[in-house]
Amino acid sequence: MKLAILDDYMKIALQSADWTRYAGVASRSPSSTPRSARSTTRLPSWRLSMSVNLLRERTHFSRALIERLPNLKMIAMTGRRAPSLDVAAATERRIPVCNTHGGEGGASTAEMAWALLLAGARDLVNADRGVRAGRWHEGIRAGTVLEERRLGLVGLGRLGSRLAGYGKAFGMDVVAWSQNLTPERAAEAGATYVSKEELFSTSDFVSIHVVLSDRTRKLIGAADFARMSPPRSW
Repeated sequence: MKLAILDDYMKIALQSADWTRYAGVASRSPSSTPRSARSTTRLPSWRLSMSVNLLRERTHFSRALIERLPNLKMIAMTGRRAPSLDVAAATERRIPVCNTHGGEGGASTAEMAWALLLAGARDLVNADRGVRAGRWHEGIRAGTVLEERRLGLVGLGRLGSRLAGYGKAFGMDVVAWSQNLTPERAAEAGATYVSKEELFSTSDFVSIHVVLSDRTRKLIGAADFARMSPPRSW
Protein backbone atom coordinates (compact mmCIF):
# COMPACT_ATOMS: atom_id res chain seq x y z
CA MET A 1 0.00 0.00 0.00
CA LYS A 2 1.29 3.46 -0.92
CA LEU A 3 0.39 6.66 0.94
CA ALA A 4 0.51 10.31 -0.06
CA ILE A 5 0.69 12.88 2.75
CA LEU A 6 -0.52 16.18 1.33
CA ASP A 7 -0.09 19.71 2.67
CA ASP A 8 2.41 18.77 5.35
CA TYR A 9 3.02 22.46 5.90
CA MET A 10 5.00 22.01 9.12
CA LYS A 11 6.87 18.97 7.79
CA ILE A 12 6.16 16.87 10.88
CA ALA A 13 3.87 14.17 9.45
CA LEU A 14 6.65 11.64 8.86
CA GLN A 15 7.66 11.98 12.52
CA SER A 16 4.15 11.42 13.88
CA ALA A 17 3.80 7.70 13.09
CA ASP A 18 5.67 4.58 12.02
CA TRP A 19 5.28 4.46 8.23
CA THR A 20 7.84 1.69 7.58
CA ARG A 21 5.20 -1.00 7.02
CA TYR A 22 3.96 0.68 3.86
CA ALA A 23 5.51 0.20 0.43
CA GLY A 24 5.93 3.88 -0.20
CA VAL A 25 5.14 7.16 1.51
CA ALA A 26 5.26 10.49 -0.34
CA SER A 27 5.08 13.60 1.83
CA ARG A 28 4.53 16.93 0.15
CA SER A 29 4.42 20.37 1.75
CA PRO A 30 2.83 23.38 0.01
CA SER A 31 6.27 24.78 -0.81
CA SER A 32 7.39 21.58 -2.53
CA THR A 33 4.21 21.14 -4.55
CA PRO A 34 2.97 24.65 -5.29
CA ARG A 35 -0.54 24.31 -6.66
CA SER A 36 0.43 21.21 -8.68
CA ALA A 37 -1.18 18.95 -6.10
CA ARG A 38 -4.43 20.84 -6.66
CA SER A 39 -4.34 20.66 -10.44
CA THR A 40 -6.40 18.14 -12.39
CA THR A 41 -4.61 18.87 -15.66
CA ARG A 42 -1.03 18.68 -14.35
CA LEU A 43 -1.39 15.81 -11.92
CA PRO A 44 2.05 14.76 -10.58
CA SER A 45 3.00 11.21 -11.54
CA TRP A 46 3.69 10.25 -7.92
CA ARG A 47 0.00 10.76 -7.11
CA LEU A 48 -1.36 8.28 -9.67
CA SER A 49 -0.05 5.17 -7.89
CA MET A 50 -1.13 6.14 -4.38
CA SER A 51 -3.86 4.11 -2.71
CA VAL A 52 -4.28 6.25 0.44
CA ASN A 53 -4.21 10.05 0.61
CA LEU A 54 -3.72 11.79 3.96
CA LEU A 55 -4.69 15.44 3.84
CA ARG A 56 -5.61 18.47 5.89
CA GLU A 57 -9.17 19.74 5.95
CA ARG A 58 -8.19 22.73 3.82
CA THR A 59 -6.63 20.65 1.00
CA HIS A 60 -8.60 20.94 -2.23
CA PHE A 61 -9.71 17.50 -3.43
CA SER A 62 -12.25 17.73 -6.26
CA ARG A 63 -14.34 15.18 -8.13
CA ALA A 64 -12.14 15.61 -11.21
CA LEU A 65 -9.08 14.83 -9.12
CA ILE A 66 -10.64 11.75 -7.53
CA GLU A 67 -11.62 10.44 -10.96
CA ARG A 68 -7.98 10.64 -12.08
CA LEU A 69 -6.72 8.47 -9.20
CA PRO A 70 -7.53 4.88 -10.25
CA ASN A 71 -5.74 3.25 -7.31
CA LEU A 72 -7.26 5.42 -4.59
CA LYS A 73 -8.80 3.26 -1.85
CA MET A 74 -9.04 5.60 1.15
CA ILE A 75 -8.85 9.27 2.15
CA ALA A 76 -7.92 10.32 5.68
CA MET A 77 -8.07 13.95 6.78
CA THR A 78 -7.57 16.15 9.81
CA GLY A 79 -10.45 18.06 11.37
CA ARG A 80 -14.19 17.53 11.57
CA ARG A 81 -15.23 19.12 8.30
CA ALA A 82 -14.14 18.64 4.71
CA PRO A 83 -15.25 21.80 2.86
CA SER A 84 -12.64 21.31 0.12
CA LEU A 85 -13.17 17.57 -0.35
CA ASP A 86 -15.87 16.21 -2.68
CA VAL A 87 -17.21 13.57 -0.31
CA ALA A 88 -20.03 12.65 -2.70
CA ALA A 89 -17.53 11.77 -5.42
CA ALA A 90 -15.55 9.63 -3.00
CA THR A 91 -18.74 7.89 -1.86
CA GLU A 92 -19.71 7.07 -5.42
CA ARG A 93 -16.33 5.37 -5.84
CA ARG A 94 -16.86 3.61 -2.49
CA ILE A 95 -13.75 5.31 -1.13
CA PRO A 96 -14.07 5.68 2.65
CA VAL A 97 -13.26 9.11 4.10
CA CYS A 98 -11.89 9.12 7.65
CA ASN A 99 -11.27 12.16 9.83
CA THR A 100 -9.89 13.12 13.21
CA HIS A 101 -12.23 14.35 15.91
CA GLY A 102 -10.24 17.45 16.75
CA GLY A 103 -9.98 19.23 20.08
CA GLU A 104 -13.06 20.19 22.02
CA GLY A 105 -12.05 23.60 23.31
CA GLY A 106 -10.69 25.31 20.23
CA ALA A 107 -7.93 26.95 22.27
CA SER A 108 -5.35 26.72 19.49
CA THR A 109 -7.50 28.54 16.93
CA ALA A 110 -8.76 31.13 19.41
CA GLU A 111 -5.26 31.90 20.68
CA MET A 112 -4.01 32.31 17.12
CA ALA A 113 -6.84 34.74 16.38
CA TRP A 114 -5.92 36.74 19.48
CA ALA A 115 -2.24 36.74 18.54
CA LEU A 116 -3.14 38.18 15.12
CA LEU A 117 -5.31 40.83 16.77
CA LEU A 118 -2.43 41.88 19.04
CA ALA A 119 -0.03 41.90 16.11
CA GLY A 120 -2.35 44.17 14.17
CA ALA A 121 -2.92 46.49 17.10
CA ARG A 122 0.82 47.04 17.60
CA ASP A 123 1.96 46.73 13.95
CA LEU A 124 4.27 43.94 15.07
CA VAL A 125 5.00 42.52 11.62
CA ASN A 126 6.39 45.80 10.32
CA ALA A 127 8.17 46.45 13.63
CA ASP A 128 9.93 43.06 13.44
CA ARG A 129 11.01 43.69 9.86
CA GLY A 130 12.33 47.12 10.82
CA VAL A 131 14.41 45.85 13.71
CA ARG A 132 15.90 43.08 11.57
CA ALA A 133 16.78 45.67 8.93
CA GLY A 134 18.64 47.81 11.47
CA ARG A 135 15.88 50.34 12.08
CA TRP A 136 13.92 50.99 15.26
CA HIS A 137 10.57 52.79 15.15
CA GLU A 138 11.05 54.23 11.70
CA GLY A 139 7.97 53.67 9.53
CA ILE A 140 5.96 52.04 12.32
CA ARG A 141 2.56 53.48 13.12
CA ALA A 142 1.64 54.20 16.70
CA GLY A 143 0.15 51.18 18.43
CA THR A 144 -3.44 50.81 19.61
CA VAL A 145 -4.10 49.99 23.26
CA LEU A 146 -6.80 47.35 23.62
CA GLU A 147 -8.09 48.49 27.01
CA GLU A 148 -11.39 50.38 26.72
CA ARG A 149 -11.59 49.67 22.99
CA ARG A 150 -14.53 47.77 21.49
CA LEU A 151 -14.18 44.21 20.20
CA GLY A 152 -16.91 43.10 17.82
CA LEU A 153 -17.44 39.35 17.41
CA VAL A 154 -19.36 37.96 14.46
CA GLY A 155 -20.30 34.57 15.86
CA LEU A 156 -20.25 33.70 19.53
CA GLY A 157 -19.97 29.93 19.54
CA ARG A 158 -17.10 27.76 20.71
CA LEU A 159 -14.36 30.07 19.35
CA GLY A 160 -16.14 33.39 19.60
CA SER A 161 -16.88 32.81 23.28
CA ARG A 162 -13.17 32.27 23.94
CA LEU A 163 -12.35 35.53 22.17
CA ALA A 164 -14.97 37.29 24.28
CA GLY A 165 -13.17 36.07 27.42
CA TYR A 166 -9.81 37.27 26.09
CA GLY A 167 -11.29 40.65 25.28
CA LYS A 168 -12.80 41.06 28.75
CA ALA A 169 -9.48 40.08 30.34
CA PHE A 170 -7.82 42.92 28.39
CA GLY A 171 -10.44 45.40 29.57
CA MET A 172 -12.27 45.65 26.26
CA ASP A 173 -15.95 46.32 25.64
CA VAL A 174 -17.16 43.18 23.87
CA VAL A 175 -20.18 43.15 21.55
CA ALA A 176 -21.43 40.36 19.33
CA TRP A 177 -23.82 39.52 16.52
CA SER A 178 -24.74 36.51 14.42
CA GLN A 179 -27.82 35.25 12.62
CA ASN A 180 -28.83 33.01 15.53
CA LEU A 181 -27.48 34.95 18.49
CA THR A 182 -29.82 36.23 21.22
CA PRO A 183 -29.18 38.91 23.85
CA GLU A 184 -29.38 36.24 26.55
CA ARG A 185 -26.78 33.98 24.91
CA ALA A 186 -24.48 36.94 24.32
CA ALA A 187 -24.71 37.93 27.99
CA GLU A 188 -23.80 34.38 29.06
CA ALA A 189 -20.55 34.70 27.07
CA GLY A 190 -19.76 38.13 28.55
CA ALA A 191 -20.76 40.14 25.48
CA THR A 192 -23.50 42.61 24.57
CA TYR A 193 -25.78 41.77 21.67
CA VAL A 194 -25.92 44.45 18.96
CA SER A 195 -27.04 44.61 15.35
CA LYS A 196 -24.57 43.87 12.59
CA GLU A 197 -24.67 47.51 11.53
CA GLU A 198 -23.82 48.74 15.03
CA LEU A 199 -21.08 46.15 15.44
CA PHE A 200 -19.20 47.31 12.36
CA SER A 201 -19.80 51.02 12.89
CA THR A 202 -18.67 51.09 16.53
CA SER A 203 -16.03 48.34 16.89
CA ASP A 204 -12.31 49.03 16.90
CA PHE A 205 -11.59 45.37 16.15
CA VAL A 206 -13.76 42.73 14.48
CA SER A 207 -13.15 38.99 14.68
CA ILE A 208 -15.30 36.61 12.61
CA HIS A 209 -16.05 33.12 13.93
CA VAL A 210 -18.76 31.46 11.83
CA VAL A 211 -18.59 28.28 9.77
CA LEU A 212 -18.40 28.94 6.03
CA SER A 213 -21.59 27.58 4.44
CA ASP A 214 -24.21 28.58 1.91
CA ARG A 215 -25.90 30.54 4.69
CA THR A 216 -22.81 32.49 5.75
CA ARG A 217 -21.07 32.94 2.40
CA LYS A 218 -20.92 36.69 1.63
CA LEU A 219 -22.37 37.38 5.08
CA ILE A 220 -19.89 40.25 5.44
CA GLY A 221 -19.48 42.65 2.54
CA ALA A 222 -17.95 45.94 1.47
CA ALA A 223 -20.80 47.94 3.03
CA ASP A 224 -20.03 46.45 6.45
CA PHE A 225 -16.31 47.25 6.28
CA ALA A 226 -17.12 50.75 5.03
CA ARG A 227 -18.89 51.42 8.33
CA MET A 228 -15.67 50.90 10.26
CA SER A 229 -13.60 53.90 11.37
CA PRO A 230 -9.81 54.16 10.90
CA PRO A 231 -7.82 52.61 13.80
CA ARG A 232 -7.27 54.86 16.81
CA SER A 233 -3.78 55.11 18.28
CA TRP A 234 -3.26 54.77 22.00
